[in-house]
Amino acid sequence: MISGVFGLFILFAFWIERDDFVLLFSCYSLLFGLYLLLSKKVNAFSLNRIIVLAILFRLPFLFSTPALSDDVYRFLWDGRLMLEEQNPYLYTPQDLPLELKVRIDPDQELFDSLNSASYYSVYTPFNQLIFSGVALLGAGNFQWAMFIYHLIYLLVDVIAIYFLSKVLLLLAMPRSRIAFYAFNPLLIIEATGNLHLEGFIFCFLIAAVYSAKSKLAFLWFYAAALLKLVPLVLIPLVLGSKKRAYYLLAVLAPIVVVLSFIPFSGIDGFWMSLSLYFKNFEFNASIYYLARELGFLISGYNMIHWIGPILAGVFILLAIGIAFYRRNERNLLLLLKKASLILLAYLLFSTTIHPWYIIPLLGLSLAAGFNFGIVWTYLIFLSYSHYDGADFQENYIFIALEYVLLFAFILLDLKPNLFKKIAIQG
Repeated sequence: MISGVFGLFILFAFWIERDDFVLLFSCYSLLFGLYLLLSKKVNAFSLNRIIVLAILFRLPFLFSTPALSDDVYRFLWDGRLMLEEQNPYLYTPQDLPLELKVRIDPDQELFDSLNSASYYSVYTPFNQLIFSGVALLGAGNFQWAMFIYHLIYLLVDVIAIYFLSKVLLLLAMPRSRIAFYAFNPLLIIEATGNLHLEGFIFCFLIAAVYSAKSKLAFLWFYAAALLKLVPLVLIPLVLGSKKRAYYLLAVLAPIVVVLSFIPFSGIDGFWMSLSLYFKNFEFNASIYYLARELGFLISGYNMIHWIGPILAGVFILLAIGIAFYRRNERNLLLLLKKASLILLAYLLFSTTIHPWYIIPLLGLSLAAGFNFGIVWTYLIFLSYSHYDGADFQENYIFIALEYVLLFAFILLDLKPNLFKKIAIQG
């Protein structure tokens, strides 16, 4: 079984492309089935053995080039730009002065691979530090820099597994839940393999959870928010606390993020690109797509500029409601359940849901005792059908299938007796 899982990860690292959906999803389904079987058998494994297996499954990706995403080319571009002491938020790649462009990309290899040459960088200063560090260590060598990225992501996953194991131990949960994160195909393929940052985010968030009884938790939380803004949606969780200092530290989180941009003059480009992302981009959404269709019926055109803010407002109210639920009860498991549900709500109300976006939800939901995160890491791979044949076209049948099944499993997690009652009544 272990050799089968390892072999399939080799296929994903070197041979499977995203424009062949039948092969991609078939191999992923087989891999996911083996992952479930293996994860259920690890209760007798030591933590060290789980970590060794987790590293083994990630090893093929150390020597690969991301096949399902081209975001890494922007990492490399921004990193080289930073080494030239240039502001990555000042120029789009296509508008960069020719002299600078030649210095950072003499053979135009990076520029030709960029998926957003007309956009300013949307990566935070914290990201830019990572990018510039890898660019420095990579010394201009594309393959060496790629290897360094893969190695860093592998190490971050190991640290996340360690903190998750500590949290699960505190909650007296079975060791198999560590494996359900450590061996998860989506995590390995999209984080270590395709170099998406969500593995970092979960690592910082679970470290914050482990440190929940100290103010050190906020330092970990700040690190997650400085990496990507999404963790800021969890700020309402402080409403369950009676400590005024926690309210202050939570309010400071967005301020810390804004202050991190101070060393960069002219950051309008960052906010412009971020604004365009929230207003114009749509991918694999659920509630938003239903609202969009309703908007078409009412007005005859796409009302994303109105629907987006309305859904954001509904989400904020829902997040506050979740935070206030059982407010007087303070325990780690309840905190994790609330965090998982707030993050789940955020994703369900979003206009764009790429597969790697749900990695933090996977980890938090596992620690909270939910299973819908595991299920979604399988179902969300249906979204790669949109790239089948190299022509992007969303497959709404697969989107409907993904979310109908997901909502069923969410209900099963939240109301485990509901389906039993339906079966009895039927």
